[in-house]
Amino acid sequence: LLKLQAFFLVFTFLGGVVLGIFPSLATVLDYLVHSLDKKQDDLNLTFSTYKKRWSSYFKSANLLGFSLSALFLFLVVDLQISKSFLHSLPLHLALFTLLVLLLGIACYLFPSLTRYNLTVLQHFKQAAYLFLANLIPTVAMLAGLLLASAMMTLFPILVLIGLVPLLLLPIAHFALQAMLKVEANHE
Repeated sequence: LLKLQAFFLVFTFLGGVVLGIFPSLATVLDYLVHSLDKKQDDLNLTFSTYKKRWSSYFKSANLLGFSLSALFLFLVVDLQISKSFLHSLPLHLALFTLLVLLLGIACYLFPSLTRYNLTVLQHFKQAAYLFLANLIPTVAMLAGLLLASAMMTLFPILVLIGLVPLLLLPIAHFALQAMLKVEANHE
């Protein structure tokens, strides 16, 4: 975990934070998903292998990450406008439903990137399908995130040792289970 955390920080800053964070998230998720997948060979985590994977995710992860961020921002601003000015309950509920759907898609977007070779739009579609087809693993994923957050609150040293890998581990685990389930159903 410490090595993944260090590489995450180094490559996030190497990308100038704004352009480095999404490829770093994708690379950490890639290592976690592959290490959890029993059919995959163990990946050797070195600076050069991390850099190679980070570079391969640079464009696609940034496209996905910035698209997702723009959609979140748009929906949050629309929710605020609806709440403050329009006072329309049906519109507010529709926007809130879209926000929940987008949060679900966000849980599977980067794991989809690490497993499938798709276009940006196809990754959003695949993530939406994974979310809608696997609601219970998504709830378990969110519970895992809460548990990881609680552990870091109780043991603050974990923040220094492995904040990002610990938060991404439940996402990687349950997303892998969901992807394997969907893949098995299509065979």
